[in-house]
Amino acid sequence: MKPLEIEVQKTTKQFLDNYSKHDLAGIVVRELLKSKGFIVIPYGEDRRFERIWEAGEDRPNALIWKKGAQLIFIDWKGHETRKWILNERAYNSYVDYGAEFNLPVFCIWLVIPERKLFYARLPFRSPKQEFMPHDQNYVIEASDWEIRDIDNLFDELGLEKQGRLT
Repeated sequence: MKPLEIEVQKTTKQFLDNYSKHDLAGIVVRELLKSKGFIVIPYGEDRRFERIWEAGEDRPNALIWKKGAQLIFIDWKGHETRKWILNERAYNSYVDYGAEFNLPVFCIWLVIPERKLFYARLPFRSPKQEFMPHDQNYVIEASDWEIRDIDNLFDELGLEKQGRLT
């Protein structure tokens, strides 16, 4: 195992607070997909409680499948604002997984205050790289014009529309 060569930039509380947003997004996304008849197959590993993270590829959170629809990779994010970002290492890994398995990859963001889901397909068509000084990390950001309301994902997959989350 080769550990990540980065210094810790966040307190444990800050780190776990970020994961609580991720967990909320996961609950909302999984429930919505299950309500549409999808099977949600966990794919990525939860390593939040590991003291040393191994360097290497990140995996998307899940594979989803429904009879009559294409198998796809998804990853979910929970954010307080409309900021369409992914950790650069994760973004590159997800794009590689999609290419390796010849499957589409989507990132789904829950904008928590709005209680609304948005998504984009990877790779982003106009990705922007940004350095995040608060955690000494690079992220990849999708342009606003690439972001779509979750209803469009169901349309793309040939499913009926899903309204605003309640």
